[in-house]
Amino acid sequence: MKKDLVSVVVTSYNHKEYIKECLNSIFSQNYKKIELLILDDHSTDGSIEIIQSVAKESPFPTEIVINEKNLGVSINRNQAFSKIEGEFLLFVDSDNYLPSCYIKKMVETMQKKKADIVYGNLVNIETKEFFLKSKYFDLQKLLESNYIDNCSLIRVKKIGNIRYDISLSRKKLEDYDFMLNLIINNQCVPVYDPQVNLNYRVLANSISRIGDHQTTKYYYEVYLSILQKYLNELPLYTFTALKSHIFLLESRLDEFIRHHNDVTKYVLDLEDVKLRLLENIDKIENKLIDERKLKEEYQEKYK
Repeated sequence: MKKDLVSVVVTSYNHKEYIKECLNSIFSQNYKKIELLILDDHSTDGSIEIIQSVAKESPFPTEIVINEKNLGVSINRNQAFSKIEGEFLLFVDSDNYLPSCYIKKMVETMQKKKADIVYGNLVNIETKEFFLKSKYFDLQKLLESNYIDNCSLIRVKKIGNIRYDISLSRKKLEDYDFMLNLIINNQCVPVYDPQVNLNYRVLANSISRIGDHQTTKYYYEVYLSILQKYLNELPLYTFTALKSHIFLLESRLDEFIRHHNDVTKYVLDLEDVKLRLLENIDKIENKLIDERKLKEEYQEKYK
C-alpha cells in the first residue's frame, strides 16, 4: 500500500459515447498521486478501442483489464481489490466524469476529518441541478434510503474482506449494500463533504431503469434482502427503517386511490410491498421483545 496514492478504478460497459470524457476528467485532476485501473466488462460497442487509444495519454500509471465475457458489475468491481496499491480507492462509472478538484477535495477531507469514507453530491449533467443532494451521516437515515454514492473515496485498509455482493450484480442497490457493509461490519467512519459534486449522467437504459428493475415492488424486494443482513446486529434500526417505508407507502396508496377510480397493477404492487414490510416488522418486533426478555432475566438473575 502506497501512502497518499489514490487508486482510481473505472468500470466500463458499452459507454463509447462517454468513456473518453470520463477518462480525460481523471487525467485532468489537480491531485497527482493517482494510479488508474480500467475494468471493461466485455463491451461490444467500440468502447475497448476508445479506452486503449485514450489511455495512451494517461499521465498516471495505468492498467487496462478487458473481461473475456460479461461478468456483471459486482464481479467486475471485485477484481480491483487484488490489483490496487493505493491508500485510498475511488470507483468511477464510465458514464460519469469528475470536476478537476474532485479527488483533491476528497483526500483533504479524508485526512482532516480522519474519515474512512468521504462522499458528496450528484449533479445531473444535463440539467446542472442536484440529482442527489446528500446529507451528513446518520445511520438510521442511511438504512431508510441511500445517500452515499459509489463514487466515494474509501480508505483501503478499512475494506478488509468486504466485497460487492455478486447476488446483487444484475439487480440493483449493490453499491448501497457495499457501503452499509463497510459502515456496519467494519466500522468505517463516513464523512459528507458538501463541496464535492460528481457529474452524474441519468441514463434511461441503465439496469436500474429497465423493465421490472424500475418497479416499486422490485426495489423493495432487493431492499428487504439487504436489510435482513443487518437484522441481528441492528434490530431496532431496521425496525425503524421499515416503519418509515410503511408510512410512506400508505400515503402513496391513499393519494393514488383518491385520484384514480380504478385499482391498477401499481396499487396492487404497493399493497403487496406493504404486506411484506409488515411481515418483516412483525419478525423484528418479536426479536426485540425476546431480546428485552432475555435482558430482564439476566438482570434479575445477577442483580
